[in-house]
Amino acid sequence: MKVFSISQGSLLKSITTKSGCIPEDIAVTKHGHLVYTDPRDRTVNIVKNRKIKTGYLRSTVKAAFDDEGKPLFSYGYTKYISENKNLDICVADNNAEAVVVVNLAGKLRFRYNGHKSALGSKSHILTADSVNNCVHIIDQNGHS
Repeated sequence: MKVFSISQGSLLKSITTKSGCIPEDIAVTKHGHLVYTDPRDRTVNIVKNRKIKTGYLRSTVKAAFDDEGKPLFSYGYTKYISENKNLDICVADNNAEAVVVVNLAGKLRFRYNGHKSALGSKSHILTADSVNNCVHIIDQNGHS
């Protein structure tokens, strides 16, 4: 991954993922930190001060498995990530057909893979479901 200056067009820094694999998705948090998913080791990683941490901002905890030892994310395939109002990282995992939300410590908050219609308000997670032709709206606790 390469970071360029928009105003000058010059390369500011170059970052290689821990696994050496091309990241599946990248995003920038409101604090300006780069977040990416690594398909090889199934992690969400943050780049802060040129150092890559697995998990999230204040953690070095590996965010690859839940408390039961099950992988948080599917292997490979595209994942889309963003940060919500609570500073959680929300990952739309296409292969798993789920939205996985990890907290500041890199721990699983919830996994959503329901197919219910829902109404919501600001700061809810919206995910497009092309199979069922609908949009799921999920609150901060994973409920639709």
